Amino acid sequence: MIPNLSHRDGTGEIEFDIVLENGDSVALIEVKNRIHPKFIKEFAEDRVKKFRKYFPQYEKYKVYLGIAGFSFGKTSLEEAKKHGIGVIRQVGKTVEIESKKLMVY
Repeated sequence: MIPNLSHRDGTGEIEFDIVLENGDSVALIEVKNRIHPKFIKEFAEDRVKKFRKYFPQYEKYKVYLGIAGFSFGKTSLEEAKKHGIGVIRQVGKTVEIESKKLMVY
C-alpha cells in the first residue's frame, strides 16, 4: 500500500490517495466526502492516463479504479458503474463495497 502517491514537475502534477500494488495489478483509490459524477469521469478518462505517464514503472500493470466516500448520489453510482470503478461507501453504520464488473485500465 502506498498512501498519497504523488508526482510534480514542470510538465504537471498528480496525487492518488491510496495505491494498492499486488503482482502485476495496481488499484488506484480516491477518497472523497462527497462524490460528484464529473470527478468520476475525470478519474477514469484523465487521471489514469496521467498515472501511466508519470509512473512508468507500472506501464505493464493492470490498473483498477476505486472511489471511497460518504455520499454518493444516484448519478455518481451510475457513472462509477459505467466506467467499471469500484465503490466503497458508508451505508448506515456499515461499509458497502461494490466491485462487480471492474474494468481493467
